[in-house]
Amino acid sequence: MVACLLLAACGSDSTATDPTAAPDGDAGATAQDASVRMADMAFSPASVSVPAGSTVTWTNDDSVPHTVTFGDAGPASSDTIDRGGTFAATFDEVGSYAYVCTLHPGMEGTVEVSEAEAARDPVHTAEGTGNATAVRDADDNAAGDAQLPGAGTAGVDIVLGEWTLVPSVEEAPPGTTTFRFRNRGTVPHALRIRTPGSGGDRREWRSHTIAPGEAGLLVADLGAGTYEVDCPVEGVHGEHDALGMEMVFTVRDGAAALTPLPGADGPDSPSPDPAGSGAAVDIAAFAFTPVELRVPVGTAVVWVNDDPAPHTATGDAFDTGTLGPGATGTVTFDTAGTFDYVCAIHPTMRGRVVVES
Repeated sequence: MVACLLLAACGSDSTATDPTAAPDGDAGATAQDASVRMADMAFSPASVSVPAGSTVTWTNDDSVPHTVTFGDAGPASSDTIDRGGTFAATFDEVGSYAYVCTLHPGMEGTVEVSEAEAARDPVHTAEGTGNATAVRDADDNAAGDAQLPGAGTAGVDIVLGEWTLVPSVEEAPPGTTTFRFRNRGTVPHALRIRTPGSGGDRREWRSHTIAPGEAGLLVADLGAGTYEVDCPVEGVHGEHDALGMEMVFTVRDGAAALTPLPGADGPDSPSPDPAGSGAAVDIAAFAFTPVELRVPVGTAVVWVNDDPAPHTATGDAFDTGTLGPGATGTVTFDTAGTFDYVCAIHPTMRGRVVVES
């Protein structure tokens, strides 16, 4: 069977621009790594699509050994992968790479490698199909007002960070559902939606892995029931879902209709005022709201952490220290000026306090 595997070179069908390029249009695509599980005597997902330069990692979650064996034109094949073991291969050339497990020839899979500049790649899964597009937020914009994908589309907004998922809603009516996922953490993440259970009857939708600061869309046709939503990436910290990046999403008749996704995180977002001072910054979904706060000299600004993860507000002249979930930190500004700050734990989170005399 191995001898019959063929490499069929194919070019990208897309002529769009690089989805991971900086907003100024500089060239240089970012690889989008992918993961494949070996479980229940199958590769899951059975087919993955990645741009050239990406690395695919296989993890054996089965009770028996497996292999990942390519044809002569493919990358180097694996040795026997014992239970709990992993194997990684980097794909630098465009093409279609079929592979099998030589110990269990009924296990077959494919890696589809497209041109790096393809802007929209199909996400093939074992039992479902979605579409994912990655874009990078503007790195030099403290207000975070880069246009986000899916703006105006009714959907679910999910922020990914270490080590949690923060959804805008946790239920939706049956039908085609758009999930926008944003990586506001410090390591690569991805989004996976699965029906409960295991084996061949399980359906799955999986996005590409996206780098910190990127966002994407995953579209799934969901019937009534419960779905497991998690990050399937396994890195140096371990399996991200096991670290807490998982949740249950419910689809039911009678659930409220989804609202349109906002197009940007702008500085004019409404700000809650838990301290009753008119000078409060809310920390939620791995963002500061408002991003820019204007106050007079002598004002005490309160940061309130409404996220399930710890954060800080750290500038050159002040630091709240680490704020756990539900905690607050207060800084009094006695000098006029502009004070930029970040979360020291999640540096993609940025804000600004403008103190006016």
